[in-house]
Amino acid sequence: MSGSVVTAVTNSFSFSEILPPGHRFWGILEAVEPVGEGLIRARVSGKESLVDESLLEILRPLVGQQVEICHAKGCWAAGRVPA
Repeated sequence: MSGSVVTAVTNSFSFSEILPPGHRFWGILEAVEPVGEGLIRARVSGKESLVDESLLEILRPLVGQQVEICHAKGCWAAGRVPA
């Protein structure tokens, strides 16, 4: 294709996906950080997912602990899982 220019579109979310409705994940919360656009990146037991920023204040003090993060029926929830 002579004269064509191909460009790749990238964004800051390329390595994480938004946790889909009806899904949850759990394990040891390793890190949580805001990424913009109303989302935060949560890394739980080596898996990263983007979740709603409303969970940031809930999750920040739980780094290093067992947590569960849920997205169901348009609502987000997170908390510590008792041992």
